[in-house]
Amino acid sequence: MNEILFYLISTSLFLVIIKEAMGIFFVKKDLPFSFSLIVWIVFLAVDICGTEYIAQPFLLLILEIATSLFFCILLYYGSIIKKIVCVVIINLLGMISEVVVGLVFIFLDIRYTQYQIAGSLISKLVLLTILRVLKALKHSSLKMKIPFSYWCMLFSIPMGSIFILNTLFMLCEKSDDKNAAVFCLISSGIILVLNFMIFKIYEELAEKLELKKQQAIFDKEIELCKEQLQEREVVNLNIRKLKHDIENHLMCIREYAVRKEFEGAIDYIDDILNGENYLKNNSEINTGNIVVDTLLNYKKSVMEKSDIKLNLRIEIPQKLRFNDADICVILGNCLDNSIEAVCKLDDVSKREVNVDLVYRKKGLLIRISNPFSGDIKKDTNGNPVTTKADKENHGMGLCSVKNAVSKYNGAMNISTDNSMFKVQILLY
Repeated sequence: MNEILFYLISTSLFLVIIKEAMGIFFVKKDLPFSFSLIVWIVFLAVDICGTEYIAQPFLLLILEIATSLFFCILLYYGSIIKKIVCVVIINLLGMISEVVVGLVFIFLDIRYTQYQIAGSLISKLVLLTILRVLKALKHSSLKMKIPFSYWCMLFSIPMGSIFILNTLFMLCEKSDDKNAAVFCLISSGIILVLNFMIFKIYEELAEKLELKKQQAIFDKEIELCKEQLQEREVVNLNIRKLKHDIENHLMCIREYAVRKEFEGAIDYIDDILNGENYLKNNSEINTGNIVVDTLLNYKKSVMEKSDIKLNLRIEIPQKLRFNDADICVILGNCLDNSIEAVCKLDDVSKREVNVDLVYRKKGLLIRISNPFSGDIKKDTNGNPVTTKADKENHGMGLCSVKNAVSKYNGAMNISTDNSMFKVQILLY
């Protein structure tokens, strides 16, 4: 009974390991749950029977590789060669983890043969932890950067579980209760499931956070598009107005010409040019780059409402090789922070924001500076934090900027010298 329970837990854990490994390198097929469940049951049955009736380790390894490959071919997309390589590597890593755990047992003067079940479960837990960390690292470029302290806390969960498992089996070995082994195996299974659930919850939360960040970027782009459409609508309305009035204006000018009242005609034309600029719009900044122009024009209009002066130095081409969404995130969040800080200045004459955008040798320099008053609040990592009421959303701004910069192996520097806040970003 104990052996069957152990084989069931061990094989189930190995199945989870294969599933996690395949999830890192391959895309799961969209199959009915009933079909996937049948495949899992067949995998469990074959592996348990093989472990029970095959005594030679080499043949058992071949069987595990074959069943794992069968599992991957049925449930995941990808080339056969890549799946074979992946399955072989996972099985080899499993063997290596068992050897390492065995060596640790020898170093700690623990009889591995006596605690073989504990060693097997611990080695699989170690391998599962490694796969979970690899999976998290693979997707870390898409997600918010996790502080080192959080990584330590996540890593301490499986490490603590390993200690608990080892203690359980040592106590079980010394106990005279016949049911101790059963309860020990059940407890081990619960601990392993809890570890799996914790990392799964982390992944789900990370995915939701990523979706929230993408939604914030999308909302900002929509806002810019709406502003650009409004400006174009103003231009179109003025053009239609010009077409409507041009006939009347030409008739008046013709009458002046017929009467040879040239000074009157000139004055009339001057009145038209100075009094009504039909083609005027709010797009005072025109670099040729749609994203930069729209964003800066919009932020300039926001600044004018708060008596903020915008000083610009722009030397960029019409088309940058960087993603428009990333440029939008960097400029938008940095300018929002500057506007927030400058609006707090009591002296209106000091309200100004300086923006430098310079493109040289395939590198883009973004420098934004502004005066500020008081002290800047910082988090535990020394980064400025928002003072807005909606801290949950606005607090993600600086992190979004850092993620966008990291995509291009760029550099970001923030300084607060002489009551002047300055952020410098270099994208390669």
